[in-house]
Amino acid sequence: FKDVKVPSFGSAHVLSEWKEIMGRVNEGKASSKDLFRLIDMSGDSNGYMNKDEFGIASRRLGNDLSEHRINEIFAEVKKSSLSSETNNLDPIDFEQAITYLSQKNVILSMNALGINYSTLLVFFINLVLLIFLLIMFVLFGINAFVTGGSFGAIVNSLLTAIGGFGLGESQKMDSEEILNEEDVEQTVTMTNRVITSKHI
Repeated sequence: FKDVKVPSFGSAHVLSEWKEIMGRVNEGKASSKDLFRLIDMSGDSNGYMNKDEFGIASRRLGNDLSEHRINEIFAEVKKSSLSSETNNLDPIDFEQAITYLSQKNVILSMNALGINYSTLLVFFINLVLLIFLLIMFVLFGINAFVTGGSFGAIVNSLLTAIGGFGLGESQKMDSEEILNEEDVEQTVTMTNRVITSKHI
């Protein structure tokens, strides 16, 4: 957004507002409403963003969207919009459009990595089960340690064996199954190219 032109039509108040928004943009603290206002101030300053202005905004955010993709985003956002403007976005619509674009990017990236909601659900259930077993391990271990006797010796032996088995299994994870940062970055870049493809 550093190449956004300074509004030449406004008063000192508009220029002051523009500088304030640009300051937040440069600090990386700008909200979607700030970005909307910045694009609107650089265009017709009517309080709405048309498809051309949205295309400019998306390019400045790093997404060079095709006309088809922009129409898809507008159609999706306008389904739930309270705005009477059918071909324009208000600040709330713009925020929903940015959210929709981000979600689409995440879903396509996850699918390309072989991750879907059912996989995440299975992972979550396994994690909850592991936490439950860990809590039981601690509680039985404390109880066995405090009470002593043959029950305590058996529980302590079993807990040590189970802990060692679990640690050994966790180290056997196949290195091919672990997603490294480089693979994720390449997949996200590829997905972004698909989303911004002019052929769609």
